[in-house]
This record gives sequence, structure tokens and C-alpha cells, in this order.
Amino acid sequence: MERCVKDFTVINSQPSIEALENLMSDFFGTFGMTETIDDLFYYDVFAATNVYANFNYSESFDNKLDAPDILLNTTNSFSERVDYVVKIIKKVLTKEIEKPEWMKYVELNMECGEYDLPPSTFLWILPKKNEYKALAERLTEFLYSPNRTTVMVDNGILNVND
Repeated sequence: MERCVKDFTVINSQPSIEALENLMSDFFGTFGMTETIDDLFYYDVFAATNVYANFNYSESFDNKLDAPDILLNTTNSFSERVDYVVKIIKKVLTKEIEKPEWMKYVELNMECGEYDLPPSTFLWILPKKNEYKALAERLTEFLYSPNRTTVMVDNGILNVND
């Protein structure tokens, strides 16, 4: 198993998909609009781009899942690997391709924190038209607006902003 940076908080954004769909459906219905969320946005949940870009594929990865050369080759820069991951995420969002097996593998096999939890995942929203960009940004800001600060004290956890 590949380990990620020591992390004490894991965010699982998979439930955000249904919540986003329900919110937008109710919003459209309230204002008598005929659009659906699928008319405005592409959306799905992914780990952070650096999780995919930093995963040690050469040691941890089953080669039959076809890890891309840009991620296998350690001579590629971090920014090149992240740029590649972003391009793949956009292709997955727009349904050009299915989520690659190597992405699924990383999401299921990387362990984070002292409790060996999977990496955090985040909702990505890609507007289908530029006029929906601000709405996508506001929805994402709203989703991730709660702020919780955790301070480690004497092997215990003191929650400052619960």
C-alpha cells in the first residue's frame, strides 16, 4: 500500500453528488425552470490531483491496469504529472473516457493518516457553458465552506472550531 502525507482529516465527497443533484433539482423546480443539473454541469468526485501525481506507480501498481507513462516516469516534473491528471479528470467529467483503472486503484489503495484511511475526495464541477462558471464556483465554495481547526495536544485532539 502506498502511503500519503500524514493527515488527520479525511473528506469523502461521494455523498456530495446526490446532495448537489437534489439542491439543483429543488432550485430549478422552485423557480419553474426546466433545466436539470446535467444541462449545466459535468460533475464527479476525485482525489486531489497531487494524490494521483505523487503515487508511486512503479512500486505499488499492477501493470495490467495500464498506468500512463507520464506518471510512471520519474523524470517528469510534478507540474507535468498534475497537468496530465487534470486533463484526464476533464475527459472523465465530459464522458470522453471512463475513469481509468489506475485512478480507481489509487483511490482504493493509498492509505492516509494513522488510521490508514483512503485519501480525501473532492467534488469537481465543470460548467458546460462559460455563463455557468460563477454558479459552479459558488456551489463548490458552499460545499467546502465549513471550517474546522484541529489542534493536537498531549496525544489528544482539541477541536477549536467545531
